[in-house]
Amino acid sequence: MAYEIDEGAYYARVVDPRTYGAITQDILSRHLHPLVIDSQLLCPKSNYVFHSFNKYFDADVTVALNTSVSNNC
Repeated sequence: MAYEIDEGAYYARVVDPRTYGAITQDILSRHLHPLVIDSQLLCPKSNYVFHSFNKYFDADVTVALNTSVSNNC
C-alpha cells in the first residue's frame, strides 16, 4: 500500500483485500474529502445522506426504531 499525503494529494494502490479495506475505511471516515460517498462526485445519481459516526443511508430508506446500525457503514 502506498500513501502520499502532500498538499491535499492522496495516493493508494489496492493490491490485496487488506489494502482495499483500508482505502474503503478512509473513504467512509471522510479522510478523502471531497471524495466522499454523499458528494455525488463518484456517482451523480446517488442520493446518500451522511449521519453521525460515519453512517450513510440512502435518502429513501426507512430504518425501524429497533434496528441497530453500526458505525462506518
